[in-house]
Amino acid sequence: MGTVSGAESPSNYDRVYHYDPLGQVGAVGFDDPTAWFANVFTAAEDSFLHAVSFYTLAPGTQFVVYHGPDLGSLQPQAQGTLAYMGYHTVKLSKPVSLRGGQPFVIAVKLVSLGTSEPVAIEYPLRGLASAAKADLGQSYISADGKDWSDVTVVWNPEADVCLKAFAKLTSK
Repeated sequence: MGTVSGAESPSNYDRVYHYDPLGQVGAVGFDDPTAWFANVFTAAEDSFLHAVSFYTLAPGTQFVVYHGPDLGSLQPQAQGTLAYMGYHTVKLSKPVSLRGGQPFVIAVKLVSLGTSEPVAIEYPLRGLASAAKADLGQSYISADGKDWSDVTVVWNPEADVCLKAFAKLTSK
């Protein structure tokens, strides 16, 4: 039996960007507790990015959240340590402006002692998430935050990383 702590109202945000509507099915990594993962989204309208959410697969996971216009221009936006494994929503240190119609990237670096595959992913699994699907150019993984690989190319053509971005129409 699980516990929910600090759940937010779904009305806290005006827009949720994600590719994993079915949630975590498995995990990937580089046989190391450190891994990076990212999603590339296109902003639906002018808005402000306020938070991101992702899974951690071990207690005491350290994270850094990044934002940028592309995978080569990422800037840190939040960091910390999450005491418990599970699904977390992390607020950015300050809202980030998004321009409607423009791409943006959210990336997370995890150091998750106790696991060698720290990145939660969604992929088709009969009986659990058979409707999962993905497209080229959506989700990426990296061992170092510099060399990125598309998850649909290196792991499964229907896989995405479990990473969501939450935006509001105002900076408040």
